[in-house]
Amino acid sequence: MWILEALAEVPFKKPFFVMWITLGAASLLLSYFLATIPIFHPVIFLIIAAVCVYLWQTKSLLFNALVVLLIAVAAWYLLPFHMPLFCVLVSLIFGKLLFSDQFRIWKWAVAAVLLTATFPILSSWERLTHIQTLIPYPWTNLIESGVLAFCTLFALLPYQIRKDSVVEAFEHYGWKTSTDAFRLADETVQLYQKIKRMMKAHEQNPAIAQDLEDYTQRIIHQCFQLHRIHAELNGISVVALEKQIAALKEKLASVDDAAAKQQYEQTLANKEKQVEQFEKLRRSQERLHAQIVNYNSSLENIRLAYSHQDFAGSSAATENIEMFMDGIKARAEGF
Repeated sequence: MWILEALAEVPFKKPFFVMWITLGAASLLLSYFLATIPIFHPVIFLIIAAVCVYLWQTKSLLFNALVVLLIAVAAWYLLPFHMPLFCVLVSLIFGKLLFSDQFRIWKWAVAAVLLTATFPILSSWERLTHIQTLIPYPWTNLIESGVLAFCTLFALLPYQIRKDSVVEAFEHYGWKTSTDAFRLADETVQLYQKIKRMMKAHEQNPAIAQDLEDYTQRIIHQCFQLHRIHAELNGISVVALEKQIAALKEKLASVDDAAAKQQYEQTLANKEKQVEQFEKLRRSQERLHAQIVNYNSSLENIRLAYSHQDFAGSSAATENIEMFMDGIKARAEGF
């Protein structure tokens, strides 16, 4: 299932420790200055928003400030008495502003449910009295901060999972499995997936993996363009058009009426234009086919390179991969 594969690629350790350390320090300061349990204090959620903005930078500084501001206002007016509404609103703010590219209604719903479950979990930890006998107050805030950090990041996981854009593009289109375009697209996806698995084990440069995904996705779109051209060409009979043109030329030679002759001439010009358009489509089909085959041969080169060398410690091998990718970029941009 693609969701499980996508979850395995989402980083969790670093975000968790960053958020835990930040919330732990903030909760200790709040408990010292305010002499209260700080875990539901609006300042805590303002800090969560700021940490999330730091971890997942958005395109605009204004959006970054807007995320923190909106969540701070929501926490101030809705906590602690309107927690479900707060969770629904906060999940929407994070989804729309921080993860706008991956935002889906179902992801929003799952994130809201998970975030809502955070508060009963925190309350359960607060009621564990034997923890307080082992760890004196206010240091117990560090435990609760860790639970809050974990639950918050877990609630935001749905926004971070995404389907591979190459596979998504391939599955988006309605293919006729008997066509050559489908065969080429399927071959492209298979090669891409093999290389992607090898990259996880060997590749040190994440930009190469992203470039590979971007350009392979474009090739899948080109494969479907080839598919459409093939369907269009199959609907045109050049032999029938040529017979019609020959018949019109004979008719023009025998007709005497000027008005009728003009109509036949226009019809003949239209038929000849159709033949010309057919030839253009046929040339486009051949060109696209050749470019896709060329791209797939480059993918095969990369696959073989990863198969026969240990790229984890070979700078020369890494340069070879980057050289292949430069060639792939040049071909894909030529499309």
